[in-house]
Amino acid sequence: MTIHGPRLGVRVEGIVLQADVEYLMVDAAGRTLYLPIKALNGQTLLQEVEDDLWETATDRYGNTFFWNPRTRETRWDDPREDTVSREAAAETARRQALAADRRRAQDEAEMMAAIAAVEAAERKEQQEAEERRRVIRAAEEGAAEERRRRDERRREQLETDALIAKMLSEDLQRVQSVHEYSPQGPI
Repeated sequence: MTIHGPRLGVRVEGIVLQADVEYLMVDAAGRTLYLPIKALNGQTLLQEVEDDLWETATDRYGNTFFWNPRTRETRWDDPREDTVSREAAAETARRQALAADRRRAQDEAEMMAAIAAVEAAERKEQQEAEERRRVIRAAEEGAAEERRRRDERRREQLETDALIAKMLSEDLQRVQSVHEYSPQGPI
């Protein structure tokens, strides 16, 4: 059986059975193609073949319609546009998924940068707090050292004052004792 498509330049030569698979033998632009259609168990192997086989025709009133010579189905709308629409929708979905992946990657990168900035700020704050604690410790140690020196000077001063007081007291006692025992009497 040979069917000629008026606009597509495709001739369907027939259906060939081979190794449990049904093939559609198609002559397209001078080449014979064998397209697997379905296995003998009824499973469809090549769905897209139907879209490629749609041809245009005109009814007796001049209206254009589409028919599939293999399935003998007719339609007013072009089913090949459905294929293009599905492909365009699939491409749009793929691009949207890629864009969403890029946005997620960018959001992740921004989040990682924000986390790194927060961690850096926390490290800086910890270093500054440690520096403040070190300065306070040094000031406290300096103040403690100053108090210790001041206390040491006071103790030395008190010891010196006590020694001077003792010496003065001894001198005073000697003077009094010399005065009491003096053969001449009071002066």
